[in-house]
Amino acid sequence: MATTLELPLSMTEQELVEVKQDLAVVLYQRRVVSLAKGAEIAGLTRLDFQRLLAKRRVPLHIMVTDVEADLDTLRKLHKHTPIE
Repeated sequence: MATTLELPLSMTEQELVEVKQDLAVVLYQRRVVSLAKGAEIAGLTRLDFQRLLAKRRVPLHIMVTDVEADLDTLRKLHKHTPIE
């Protein structure tokens, strides 16, 4: 499901960044989105989103989709690791 959010044109770039991060944090706190999706909404890497959550004292809750994404990443890295 995709949703479009219209924001005032008068917002500065920094305000837009903050709104996206605020929205991502709230959706993550309410368990509406995974860590990966929250990071995507916030426009951050997963690690930077985790740092943002820590800064705001939001506890991590790991979802099955997060674990699956991590496993996929590890599999891809393992395939591309040269054997010496």
